[in-house]
Amino acid sequence: MQVEVRAEAHEASQPVQAAIDRAQLEKILGDVNKDLADLYRQAVNILGCPDRNRGVVVMVSHAVREIANNLAHHLGLVEGVRFPPAVDTSTLVGELARLWSSERLSHNS
Repeated sequence: MQVEVRAEAHEASQPVQAAIDRAQLEKILGDVNKDLADLYRQAVNILGCPDRNRGVVVMVSHAVREIANNLAHHLGLVEGVRFPPAVDTSTLVGELARLWSSERLSHNS
């Protein structure tokens, strides 16, 4: 059985910006919060290790998680930062639930 759920793309609320390099990103993070920039720099340095073992992956993942978990908080403290509106997933979730039920995939079956 194949289930297809379609999502419509909407225009972004902010213009698309060109990609930035690592040094620029580190500077931008540093302007927001020095600790986030330090975590980013360390993750990039660790990625440069010639032996990419499980420990390297764990350390980089930890740094990225900490940056992601704290970035919104720190951006919220900076004036003039505009967040995009939340994505409404209710229509897609409703469609998935309808398809799920129509195929009798509920746990009660």
